[in-house]
Amino acid sequence: MDFKIIIFLFCLLGCKQANHKNDPIAPIEQFKPLSSGTLNIELTADTNYSIFVEARALRIIPKQGSETQTLALNKEGTYYLTLPIARSASATLEVNNTSYNIMISPGDTTLVKIIPEVNTNRLGFAGKHAAINDYYLAKKQKLGYTNILIPLNHQLTSSTTYLSLSAKVDAVTQKEFQFLDSVRSLLSLPDWFYDYEIAEIKYAGIGFKTNMPALNKISHVLKDSLSGNFFDFVDKSMMDDKSAIRSTKYYMFLDSYFSRNLPFDHFNSLSGFDRIQAIINHILSTSRDVISSDIQAIYYKYLFSSAIRYLNDSTKIDSLAVTYGIDDYKDLISLKSTRTEQTFKVLYLEKGDLIPEFQATDESDSLKSIRDFSNKIIYLNFWTTWCGPCIQNMKNLNALISSSNNKDIYFINVCLDSEKDKWRIALKKHDIQGTNLYSTETGSNQLKAIFNINGIPHYTLIGKNNILFENKTDKAPYVSEKINRLIASPL
Repeated sequence: MDFKIIIFLFCLLGCKQANHKNDPIAPIEQFKPLSSGTLNIELTADTNYSIFVEARALRIIPKQGSETQTLALNKEGTYYLTLPIARSASATLEVNNTSYNIMISPGDTTLVKIIPEVNTNRLGFAGKHAAINDYYLAKKQKLGYTNILIPLNHQLTSSTTYLSLSAKVDAVTQKEFQFLDSVRSLLSLPDWFYDYEIAEIKYAGIGFKTNMPALNKISHVLKDSLSGNFFDFVDKSMMDDKSAIRSTKYYMFLDSYFSRNLPFDHFNSLSGFDRIQAIINHILSTSRDVISSDIQAIYYKYLFSSAIRYLNDSTKIDSLAVTYGIDDYKDLISLKSTRTEQTFKVLYLEKGDLIPEFQATDESDSLKSIRDFSNKIIYLNFWTTWCGPCIQNMKNLNALISSSNNKDIYFINVCLDSEKDKWRIALKKHDIQGTNLYSTETGSNQLKAIFNINGIPHYTLIGKNNILFENKTDKAPYVSEKINRLIASPL
């Protein structure tokens, strides 16, 4: 173990008063849908600059991301952020664009100190999750990142194959396992957290590999063909893993695995409740015989909590609950009809098709039309303020924009499904370059139909005169080659 890390950990342990190793948390009872946890943030001194603080987390029930408001701190004192969360789980705390992992629990308070220092802000922790949060901080210092997707994405190059990717992902996860085991006793990490962290690391890697074939259909990073036995690394113990019952990454893996053979052409031809029901039937048919009742109780409620947001008809909701085998969903009924069903017919645009007219507002609240940009090539980036992968790739997109000296291309970022105030904050916080447009809920639904957007981020490359070159194209920087090709030989 690195000597500097040992010193760092002993400094962290200096103020510990309790051993939380045997802190019991019942795995299933811990799920409390629509609950919240609180971040108690203490700024230890006044500053002559603003410290922007916000938090976000992925929830299992309901199935969606959640985020707090943004605080701007410069006066010594105590501040609070409330974060929707259904069970003890890792959240991301951002302090002036620096990300940290922290543990947060429903109905509980996580204590964080921000200690301003020259050119930086140091964090300290107290309370029952202090040892866990010290572990996250030590892990960030040792490994250099907070999100395992960062090194996993770095494995993707033009020479990567499915086989080499699998080996590289295994190496990244093994490195994380080794660090966890090296500090487990030193930090007196609770047993329940050790199981949780093992699952988060394990299924981040497995899920990344499982989801890669679907992602590659969009990104086209891997050039080799998918072999028929690619998914052989998944066994029944992975699909039915009770030790992972509170891990967000585990349920995301289940999603990608059980939907890997979805006949998308058929489902994309459906809309509204029919589409929801067809996808559900497919997932249920592939999962019911391989996951136990304990996992089903959470996983199916996780799926139900996503679908109910598009429904208002109580008969359809009751029918959906019966399909999932859910007896009690009173705690989720407030979610119904919180998202609008797709009311626009999905278009299956092909290369050479004219992009239909659509409009969105710019940062000055002026209405912009796609026709306003018809004299140049367009690279469209569809994103949301709560989408982690969207935000993570903004640096690459900004770099691509900065390095592009060609005046024949517009880089346009269209924000979907987000609150306008959070959109404006995100633009400043992440210094998002290019032309920034905001779409209302109705406008977002129209854009999802036009460009057949099933997930975000979503990228589209358009030639001059609004002629489609490639929908679901590559992200930055991988799209550079296609942009250069289109500039050299415009449609």
